[in-house]
Amino acid sequence: MTDGVTEAENADGEFFGTDRLLRSGLKGFGAIERALTEFRGDTPLRDDCTITEMIYGGVQGAASV
Repeated sequence: MTDGVTEAENADGEFFGTDRLLRSGLKGFGAIERALTEFRGDTPLRDDCTITEMIYGGVQGAASV
């Protein structure tokens, strides 16, 4: 994710921060987006705010060694 997630601000100028990120992240990536949206309300983002998730499923068809 980009630093725009933790640096997103609410109407009082408070940052979303690492603690909120970690707490919401325990519930999955979708929960981070919901928590961030609720936290900032109508306050516009000042930076890019990107969250990605990748799931590695292993190499299919690989020969065993």
